[in-house]
Amino acid sequence: MSRVFGVFRGVLGVLMALAAGGCGECVFEVQVDGSVVDPGGAPLAGVEVSVCQGERCASSEADDACVSVVTDAAGRFTLEVPQCRPEPFQCELRPLVLRREGCEDAVVRVGMEDEVQVVEYTACPLG
Repeated sequence: MSRVFGVFRGVLGVLMALAAGGCGECVFEVQVDGSVVDPGGAPLAGVEVSVCQGERCASSEADDACVSVVTDAAGRFTLEVPQCRPEPFQCELRPLVLRREGCEDAVVRVGMEDEVQVVEYTACPLG
């Protein structure tokens, strides 16, 4: 009987830990290889692409540990993007912030796919 109770108590402990969010944290970063293009599909060079650390899935100036890269002549960039938690037991990538002189800042989301991701910068005029 005490062995059955011990197993039950162990299972109950695991379930309580999962319910408290102590397991399955979004702690990984995913390398994102992307290309920034204008609304017409032309590559945009010189766009600052940045991402910040944080558990929340919204971009904020108050976030710590931001990292930025600048797109090359073909609009390409590579960036390590941390995961965040929009809801319990769910992970997604933190949003990217796009900045370029003469354009409005834009916040965009990318997925965790392995292929190169094309990011359309609609807040920036053509070219």
